[in-house]
Amino acid sequence: MGRGGYSIVNHGYGRYTCDVTGKNNRISIGKDTLLKDAAFRIRGNDNQIIIDENCTIGQKCSFWIEGNGSVIRIGKQSTFTQMIHFCAQENDVSIVVGMDCMFSNNIIVRTSDSHPIYSMRDGKRINPAKDVAIGNHVWIAPNVKVMKGVDIG
Repeated sequence: MGRGGYSIVNHGYGRYTCDVTGKNNRISIGKDTLLKDAAFRIRGNDNQIIIDENCTIGQKCSFWIEGNGSVIRIGKQSTFTQMIHFCAQENDVSIVVGMDCMFSNNIIVRTSDSHPIYSMRDGKRINPAKDVAIGNHVWIAPNVKVMKGVDIG
């Protein structure tokens, strides 16, 4: 494992930083993927960030996982321009992007509201985290926020 509880398999090229706390975390960068100053941040255990082959990840793009057992997966030939932030927050959630997707700039994709809200009637949480799924060949325009539970075909 090494590196403070995570492994990285990098078949791409370019610059990136990793800030990982926890155990059994994995970052995988596919063949011929270009990273232009990407940032990976994980807080928790048993998480995965997978960027498939032939992707381009532009400047100031960040991929965060805060929780346990969560996954961020980017499909083959996807392109990110700049200032794109993915955050899989809470336990057992995923952000999955299909093949050949294009992300413009200043985009946020999140699985959580970042804070729990509880019902005053019965004390149960009413805003749990939810997965985000983005299909193949999708274009996400500038300044878009994709929030929990969204499924774009």
